[in-house]
Amino acid sequence: MSNTEIIEKVQYLQELRRMGEELNGEIEAVQNQIKAHMTAHSLTELVAGAFRVTWQTVVTNRLDARALARDYPELAERYTRSTPSRRFQVK
Repeated sequence: MSNTEIIEKVQYLQELRRMGEELNGEIEAVQNQIKAHMTAHSLTELVAGAFRVTWQTVVTNRLDARALARDYPELAERYTRSTPSRRFQVK
């Protein structure tokens, strides 16, 4: 690819990201409207035509790695592993 083509691709990528952020904002707004309706009617489940919408509390248990490292640094060090990854950024 030529430098001009790369520039065009990066510009297109930036535009797609902007559009994605805009769509994510609209998605969140519609979800919040549905949640507001469910809250107003004390619903955790809603059936609308062929759609079943649920909004329930889910409890997830996760390890607090910072607290573990603070309270038991040797143990945290022993069970910590490094994982290489590559980060793609456009600045």
